[in-house]
Amino acid sequence: MIDVSYKIKNERLKKKMTQEDLAEQILVSRQTVSNWENGRSIPNYENLVLLSKIFNIPVDHFYVENNLNNDFSFVYKGGIKKQKFQEDGLWNTGLLVMLIISIFIPYAAPISLCVLFTWKDKVNPRLFKGVFIFIISITTVEILAMIFISTHFIF
Repeated sequence: MIDVSYKIKNERLKKKMTQEDLAEQILVSRQTVSNWENGRSIPNYENLVLLSKIFNIPVDHFYVENNLNNDFSFVYKGGIKKQKFQEDGLWNTGLLVMLIISIFIPYAAPISLCVLFTWKDKVNPRLFKGVFIFIISITTVEILAMIFISTHFIF
């Protein structure tokens, strides 16, 4: 997810500017800059153009995701790591919920396996590997059980 508020704050801090300094250059109030940085509002296109000129960056910098982690963690390490940890925590929690569903709902494991691969880049690699092995094991047991039942009770 791209967060313009972090990028504005990051660029302002790189230039060693206060919110008041930035507000004066853009001709907005300090509260407006504060609202942008806290995510309560977002700047309109004209203000983004002014911000890009002040910070000497292209306008699309505010919308390109790959710059967020590199730039912002340099200036404001605590905030980005906390946000990253919260996002990872949500994905990992989702993964564990999916694992529990795979255990208790018959034949949900193959579906969980598909979902697992769509989340591969979003979860902890060690957790991914463990859940992958576990879901493969559950899927194997379910397939063997289905074969056993079908061969012993149908014929």
